[in-house]
Amino acid sequence: CKCGLSDALGVREENRGQKNPWAALRVGNLTQNVDEETLFNFLSIVSPVETVKIVRNAVTFESECHAFVNFRTFNDAQEVLQKMNGKPLEGRPLALSWSSRARNLMGEVPGISLETREAR
Repeated sequence: CKCGLSDALGVREENRGQKNPWAALRVGNLTQNVDEETLFNFLSIVSPVETVKIVRNAVTFESECHAFVNFRTFNDAQEVLQKMNGKPLEGRPLALSWSSRARNLMGEVPGISLETREAR
């Protein structure tokens, strides 16, 4: 990435056999009808998606209208965040952000401020 965050985080190295904790996005503002396959296919247009997890009510199993998506690399996740945030899916603009897990990990990197990350 141009901001240098991927270099600072050391995420150019492949995490063989492990999920990259920095490459996780939260996707909000989904409709009840969006399922894992639909979201997977929609975001895969931009970058390869590893996993999609729609958050569901534990009792009713209905969608809570947000999901977590994992990518292979930080750069893949960042590209999707930049290109797909606000794009409509089934009539609603997607609300993409870094997952709380990724945000917590980024906060542990010296010299990287939240303002720098959020500006991208």
